[in-house]
Amino acid sequence: MKIMEISILFITALVMGVSNAQTPDGFTLYDDFSDRSIDPERWIGSQAFEHVGDVLEGEYTPWASYDLKRMIVRDPVPGKKRRRAKDGMLHLINAVQGVVSEEVGGVTRSRVGYGIRDDGIVGVGGLLRFHDCEVYGTTDDCNRVSRSRLRIVTTWFNTQNTVPIPGDLTGEVLAYVALRRAPDFPEGQMRVEARIFECPDPDCIGGNIPEGPSGDPFLPNFGFVEPGEDVIITMEWDKVSDQFIFRYEDQIAVLDNPWEVAGPSQIGISVQVALDAPVCETVPAYSYLNAVVDEVYVKYED
Repeated sequence: MKIMEISILFITALVMGVSNAQTPDGFTLYDDFSDRSIDPERWIGSQAFEHVGDVLEGEYTPWASYDLKRMIVRDPVPGKKRRRAKDGMLHLINAVQGVVSEEVGGVTRSRVGYGIRDDGIVGVGGLLRFHDCEVYGTTDDCNRVSRSRLRIVTTWFNTQNTVPIPGDLTGEVLAYVALRRAPDFPEGQMRVEARIFECPDPDCIGGNIPEGPSGDPFLPNFGFVEPGEDVIITMEWDKVSDQFIFRYEDQIAVLDNPWEVAGPSQIGISVQVALDAPVCETVPAYSYLNAVVDEVYVKYED
């Protein structure tokens, strides 16, 4: 049941300064967020809050709190002075609480971010950093674990439909690079990771994860980072070799495309804070993230 969905075409904010990061090889700087307002020719903003799964009337009160804006941010982490206070950045804050019930399943999801307004992109990445995060909800009491993610996400194509079906993500091949927080991770840290999978149903609950080169599920994990630590990560679909390539620093993960392309994707590329709070039996799950994006990079199809 979808509870609320808002689309925002243009949001004004205060952003100043220029980032000093180096654009990854083969990529083009799409935005360094140095303008005083969000360029509506480049970005479309959106917020979404929904509970996916069965619901019993009166059994729960899920909620979400968004802060979708670009602003001047001072890095609050002692000893971390990687950016000047006047540097521009995309600042995303999001929080969500889940359902308490012994009889229903599903997950409450909250997404806040911006979508790229451009075509012909076969690679995307960014300079990411988080300030603080919190999650509660494990499988001891819940139907799955809570998670918070700062991610760059896209769907490359669809494996089943030659023409996109609005509202139906079945067959969409979704990929993202992210910072993720889960309840069992080291205190205060997030993990740098990449994921790619085929959506198994209209709501894309779970996902059909492909087999990697080692024969195990393809789940690249690149290690943990602290608050305030810079992360430059990219992903691309190399159509010549028909491979998906994920890079973080000197680490690389490559997957030969295991799917047949039936038609185009329907989602496009977005930068977002994505939170999941599962259904729990006694205490509501909770997920929160305060993060920034300094730069976004793209690679265009030749």
